Amino acid sequence: CSYSNYEWNLILVLFEKFIKSTHFTLWNNNIIEQILYIVARDSETEYLSDLIAQDDELLIFLSECALAIGEPDVKWQLIIRLQESKYREKALELLELYVQDKNEYVNRRALMILANLNSDKTEYYCKIAWNRIEYFELQEYQRIAVLHALYSVKSSLLENYIELAKQDDQKFLLKNALEIEQSVIDECQKAQTHFWTNV
Repeated sequence: CSYSNYEWNLILVLFEKFIKSTHFTLWNNNIIEQILYIVARDSETEYLSDLIAQDDELLIFLSECALAIGEPDVKWQLIIRLQESKYREKALELLELYVQDKNEYVNRRALMILANLNSDKTEYYCKIAWNRIEYFELQEYQRIAVLHALYSVKSSLLENYIELAKQDDQKFLLKNALEIEQSVIDECQKAQTHFWTNV
């Protein structure tokens, strides 16, 4: 569905007015579906998801609803904002559900956010993501995400997965593996230099 600039700007104004003037506990299923539908249409600017994220309780509520009825374009927007939620434990709980979503981009973004939050489940879901075969050509992106996630949490598994990536014939995966490997080497050298200059 496409909108003129006038129509879309009007939708933005009415959307903001609505969510600020009514509490989500008063919304019925139809309203929730419409809210999620509109947010999905705003995937380029992400203005509406930023607006939702200003209210932590609303963010958690819509993130729960989107699991069951949301489109991928609303799911990944909410996932990104969950990392800023003050309800960390609930956010992690939701991210663990999103990382199991059938949509490749959604579960990949969820994995990265889990890593950003230093979740102790990151390694577990990385192992699952690396071995997924149902995404065919998108498997390369899954594996790239795994490398970055493991690097983010400073996992002891990273070295092994870098070696697996080197054995793969996917060029972007190899490129990322070599870049991450070099980053690890640079960090180690920097730490050693810092140590010896302070001895």
